[in-house]
Amino acid sequence: MHGFDSGLAFHMGKILECGCMACEPGSGMDVIFGTIRKDHFIVEPANKNRRCTKTSVAAHTFYEKHDPIKLELPGGILDLSNAKFEEISPYAVKVSGSKFIKQPYTIKLEGACKVGYRTIFIAGIRDPLTINNFDHIKNSVVQSIKDLFKKTPADDYQIVFHVYGKDGVMGTLEPVKIPAHELGVVGEVVAKNQELANEICGQLFHYMLHMDYPGRKSTAGNLAFLYSPPTIPVGETYEMSIYHLLRIDDPLAPFPIKIEDI
Repeated sequence: MHGFDSGLAFHMGKILECGCMACEPGSGMDVIFGTIRKDHFIVEPANKNRRCTKTSVAAHTFYEKHDPIKLELPGGILDLSNAKFEEISPYAVKVSGSKFIKQPYTIKLEGACKVGYRTIFIAGIRDPLTINNFDHIKNSVVQSIKDLFKKTPADDYQIVFHVYGKDGVMGTLEPVKIPAHELGVVGEVVAKNQELANEICGQLFHYMLHMDYPGRKSTAGNLAFLYSPPTIPVGETYEMSIYHLLRIDDPLAPFPIKIEDI
């Protein structure tokens, strides 16, 4: 607004946004202070129990970005290829070299739509035979549910498993193929109404508890449930349905401002 370099201004704003999260020790509760100059900016905490370091400021530069070098903004790209971080005191860091590359102005449109109602169960598995056969058990259970609810349209519900200790975070991208000695399982059913989600999830945990698998020595007890009753109705569930960049000539046009004196 006052004519300072856009790259430095946007970069400093990125650092200041979360307060002292860019400090050591980090905190979002304290104030961080920024000073912008012609060819650099300086950030430092107001609380001297914290300090900005090269590492903490650079790390926060990477925060909430899919690319460590470039940050896409409404009117362009913040290019950090030549950004330089220097500690100029025990508390302050000087940053230079940030560059703003202008692009057509866009605003991001996001939207969500309701896809149904969710019911879950949370359980743990400790038995090594069950762990080694988990994929077989899961596939068999899902098929059993489909057979049991064959009169229910397939589009009326979906079943999802989140298996922590196996691939609960990265899914098919998980590079470690050997599961842990215990697994945390979240079974999830999303259906067109809460009653159907409750009914299917109730059958889901029951089938998993007793499902047969090669080498099984017990007739039950495959799962240790965290809660009783095992099923937990979660309510309405949504998914992202709009994620779009809208190019506009006037960034203020879609957002009229009306000021009234009262």
